[in-house]
Amino acid sequence: MVESFLDELIIESPDSAFERAVPQAGSKLYYKQKFRPRTVLVGVVRDERQLRVNLDNHFYHIPYQRVKRTCFNVDYIALYQPETVFGDDSGIRYYGLVDKIEVVKRKDIIELPRNSEELYVKFTVSDWKNLVQPIKAAGYGVRTHLYTTLYLLQKAQELPELSLRSEEELRLWKEIRRLGKRIKWRAQNQQLTVDSKVNEIKFDNVTIRVSEDRLIISNGQQSEDMSLTDLSSKPRAVLKTILRLAALSHPPAGSLTRGQC
Repeated sequence: MVESFLDELIIESPDSAFERAVPQAGSKLYYKQKFRPRTVLVGVVRDERQLRVNLDNHFYHIPYQRVKRTCFNVDYIALYQPETVFGDDSGIRYYGLVDKIEVVKRKDIIELPRNSEELYVKFTVSDWKNLVQPIKAAGYGVRTHLYTTLYLLQKAQELPELSLRSEEELRLWKEIRRLGKRIKWRAQNQQLTVDSKVNEIKFDNVTIRVSEDRLIISNGQQSEDMSLTDLSSKPRAVLKTILRLAALSHPPAGSLTRGQC
């Protein structure tokens, strides 16, 4: 009965269908193309004045010392609006294609004047765009900046999702989001950096962790240890395990636990 219900609930995802239709080598290339280099710089805007100036003048600036090794690999800029300043408008709403990259003295950024000799990188953006779905801060922030992919930027719902790093994490992310909206992503630190990673995923009362080549799924009372390769070879089995453990963590109404008998 339960298996039948889960079979109806779990509809094969486009990725699962693709992988059944092509050789394994083809599916690896498919994910590598989606997980291209992290050429989107997510930068912090400190207040509404800076946000307005950046948007109106099509640029973003950041101290050179923070990005000197990577600044010339940046293709896109996304603007993070801190929750402490922007409240309900916090998160990421705007991004744009980089048209020009310059290293200049801070005093030469005349749009936001400051008398400083410090070197900054000034990214000129061809045109700012609105994300179809703004990325929520969800209790997290960005310390100074971070890097992500254009694919994650355009698909993410919450800030920690931008820190997904491996093809396996990407696959888990795509599959589990199909289960519903009761999903929370937990990163190492509340203030995300270029080194931040997603530690675990919470779905209902189930915790999912990726540990090396293993997938650990637990509801606090029972756990399952699966191979990470199961995500590509048998994704339905992974989703069934997650849903089964979620169901076990919610006994039917009126049922008694052993201590209540």
